Amino acid sequence: RETLTALLLANLKASRPNIDSSKGSPEWARINALVELTYGVHWNVREVQKSIWPDANTPTAELEAHANLRLSADPRRSAVAAAGTNALNVTGTLAGAAVEAGDVLVHVDGTQFQITEDVTIGSATVAVSVAALTKGIVGNKLTGDVMDFESAPANIETEATLVSDLDGGLDQETNAELLERVQYAYRNPPAGGRCADYWAWAMAIAGVGSAYCYGPSSYALDGRRGLGIVDVAILAQGQTGADRRPTAALVQTVQDALDLLRPVHAKAGLALRPSATAQDIDVTLTPREGYEPDWADAAPGTYQVSSVAAQVITWNVAPPADLQALIDAGGTARIFVKGQVLTVTAYTTTPDTTTVTETMSPALSAADNIHAAGPCSAPALAAIKTYMDSLGPARDAGGGSGEEYADPNQNWDDSCRPSQIFAALVERRIAATGGYTGVLGVREAAVTTPGATVTPVDVPASVPPFLYWDDITVRYI
Repeated sequence: RETLTALLLANLKASRPNIDSSKGSPEWARINALVELTYGVHWNVREVQKSIWPDANTPTAELEAHANLRLSADPRRSAVAAAGTNALNVTGTLAGAAVEAGDVLVHVDGTQFQITEDVTIGSATVAVSVAALTKGIVGNKLTGDVMDFESAPANIETEATLVSDLDGGLDQETNAELLERVQYAYRNPPAGGRCADYWAWAMAIAGVGSAYCYGPSSYALDGRRGLGIVDVAILAQGQTGADRRPTAALVQTVQDALDLLRPVHAKAGLALRPSATAQDIDVTLTPREGYEPDWADAAPGTYQVSSVAAQVITWNVAPPADLQALIDAGGTARIFVKGQVLTVTAYTTTPDTTTVTETMSPALSAADNIHAAGPCSAPALAAIKTYMDSLGPARDAGGGSGEEYADPNQNWDDSCRPSQIFAALVERRIAATGGYTGVLGVREAAVTTPGATVTPVDVPASVPPFLYWDDITVRYI
């Protein structure tokens, strides 16, 4: 404001040198009022712009107003509570001991859970079903976690242990996620049952992370299973790897929504539960100076797991000398084994063991290769998983690079490409922004597995598969 006021006053003074333009003068007051009016108009235009088209800067209330108009009266996908069937081991001390649906337990982090069924335990340990009382990812817990009964039933031990993961907990849809659906609705207004409509209907269901439409297209005029049929494959929200495969219950929920919303004249399409196809990935990193591994590796197979007990790994040979020296100097060394970066804090040579700080998941097996890890290992592992988790289900029956059944407006990638793994790993500077892509410190990467592009094949009579990361190996050259 001050700059604009000074500019206008200077112009006025130049044309009328004798005028009084000092602060508080009539001319100053008129100019200042004009400046305030101008700023007010521009502010109002910006606010109107926010109301016309929602973007990342749109306030929550206005975003939800757009969503109410374009999506539904209750557009934001709700949070979901985590649960597990026969997931919690409960121990009784006398015959007749039992738990009831609604009995409350408390996790060590304070999250509350309740038993969802009446079960007679007796003098034994029985796995019961349990669900979180608080909706959201806070309820997702791992096998081995311990809970205590808030008020233990008679003859039931206070402590109970999870024997399988509790999952499925989802937070309420974020503004960014809601914005994506709102903008999609503006760009793809309802059109009587085209593929974009089916995508929007599927994505409105809590728990759906991504949806992929198969229907008549320029690639296959009769569609995947015949003219007038639109199938929708879904993958689960907030999951990674094989866990992206949705539950049968979620698929049925989507199926019910599609049956309710599809045009009355449309043939019944299917909500598809893609099958999961494992893909191993093996990469070798060449680090920049300052990003070298913690210790010097050797050829694959040199260092292997012999056995595992708790957090102690017995090696097939003595841990390498430089790893030992690092520990002796009070440092820590990282190892990479079975898709995990583990931190070594101690070692022995009779027997040849290392102690790690992390709980190993998945569990290690004899003959698993042990590799040196370093500052690039965990970020590289995460980058590979992120890339693989971006892949959708198979698009066509040929297994090539075609898009036979895929909605051409979506154009998702279903293939695991070594070139894309390379691009996800190698550090590259973005000239336009000055930022970087890839993993900081990775100068070069060699992708050993897969040796060529792997493309899943759709079978229209069945369900399309999707590729997921399975055994990932990240090592240094």
